[in-house]
Amino acid sequence: MNFFNLKNIKLKKEFSNKTVKRQRGFTLMEIILVISLLVLIAGITSWALSGFGNSQALDRDTTAVGMYIKEARALTQGSFEDNQYGVSFYTDRVVLFSGTEENENSIIRIHEFHTSVEIESYSLQNETNKIVFERLTGSPSTQGTVTLRSSQSNQDRVLSISSLGIVESVN
Repeated sequence: MNFFNLKNIKLKKEFSNKTVKRQRGFTLMEIILVISLLVLIAGITSWALSGFGNSQALDRDTTAVGMYIKEARALTQGSFEDNQYGVSFYTDRVVLFSGTEENENSIIRIHEFHTSVEIESYSLQNETNKIVFERLTGSPSTQGTVTLRSSQSNQDRVLSISSLGIVESVN
């Protein structure tokens, strides 16, 4: 009886060796599915990160506008070089200047906005695009708001300039 059992085991081994070996690897459909999922994940990630970058650019440019206004006020109050200082607002930039008027010789510094950021509006009392500060008191020539907008993320930031020359972010 042992002999038959050994023979059966031997036959089973031979039969199993002759069966078609299972092929290893991936089908074309599996590869396409994995690639599609990777492309989808990459697209979602890049979309999310681009929105984050645009928001960062808006925040950075809003901070720069606020700092230029504060710097002009501080320079004027300190009577630096016995002068007044001001800030001019343009769609794509903000300019810090000395004196009461901006001209080629009075420009101290220019901050150009990120390509997706612009000054959407400025609502200043005397309908001008500039603020000039009075010496010693630091009182601004006008008061109102400046609104910066990111064209790609549809967000905006509003800076308010009080009658005392204090700048605050409204949102």
